[in-house]
Amino acid sequence: VMCITVHCYLYVFDYGQVYLRVPVCCVLLQCTGIAVCCVLLQCTGIAVCCVLQCTGIAVCCVLQCTGIAVCCVLQCTGIAVCCVLLQCTGIAVCCVLLQCTGIAVCCVLLQCTGIAVCCVLQCTGIAVCC
Repeated sequence: VMCITVHCYLYVFDYGQVYLRVPVCCVLLQCTGIAVCCVLLQCTGIAVCCVLQCTGIAVCCVLQCTGIAVCCVLQCTGIAVCCVLLQCTGIAVCCVLLQCTGIAVCCVLLQCTGIAVCCVLQCTGIAVCC
């Protein structure tokens, strides 16, 4: 039984008068219901990948030229949990974006100590850290 199907299509980003056609490829794992989709931005070299699971949760990672991975988990509540994995330091910075309030709660997990530093970024750009 063939469980893997690959679909590729061109997605058009509208930047005013500039239209950027981006190839979008999706690997659909039929047996598991998992879909892996990647958007390759040719001009920037940025890859946006999303894993859509049976639960409706989307795990998206933006791999930049610096080797930094930005991952977001979109839950059913509309809350986005984003983690920035810094390759060199092994430090993980996670942010929870609360849609209703616009408040961002960010935590820096220090690997060596296991200490979590949490900051609340308000609309004013002020960070309140505990």
